[in-house]
Amino acid sequence: EMCHSVTCFLTGGLLDKFPRLKVCFAHGAGTFPYIRGQLEHGLTRGVNNEVAFKDAADSLAPHLYIGRFFCDSIVHSREATEFLLSAMTEDMVVFGSDYPYAGSYVGKSEKSFDLAQHYGYLGAATLAKMMGDNAGRLLSPNL
Repeated sequence: EMCHSVTCFLTGGLLDKFPRLKVCFAHGAGTFPYIRGQLEHGLTRGVNNEVAFKDAADSLAPHLYIGRFFCDSIVHSREATEFLLSAMTEDMVVFGSDYPYAGSYVGKSEKSFDLAQHYGYLGAATLAKMMGDNAGRLLSPNL
C-alpha cells in the first residue's frame, strides 16, 4: 500500500507541479526502495523492451525523485535500515516510532528510547541526521 502511494504520488506529477512540497512516507516508503528498479523498468519500458511512455520516459523514472521526499525509519531490521539509508539517502530518512501501535519504539510504558539498542550500528553523523536534522528540514517552514 505504501509503495503504491509513493508510485501514484510520483507518476501523478505532484512533485513536478509543486516542487517545494515536502512529503514524508511512513514505513520506509514501503517496498518502494526495494523495487524501485522494477518500477522504473515497468514505467519506462513496455512490451518487447520498447519505450512505454515515449515523451514521459525520462520524467517518470523513479530514481529522479530520490532526494525529493522523505520517509521514516520504521523497517524493523538492521539490514533493511542500512539498505533504506543507502537507497533513499541518509539525508531523507527521519526517525519513526510506530507509536501508538504495539511494539512501537516509544510509548507510554517506556521511560525512554534506547538509541543504542535500536540504531547503535549507525555512525554518529547518520544518527544525527535521522534523529533530528532531517526532521528539522522536513518540518521547517522554509520552502
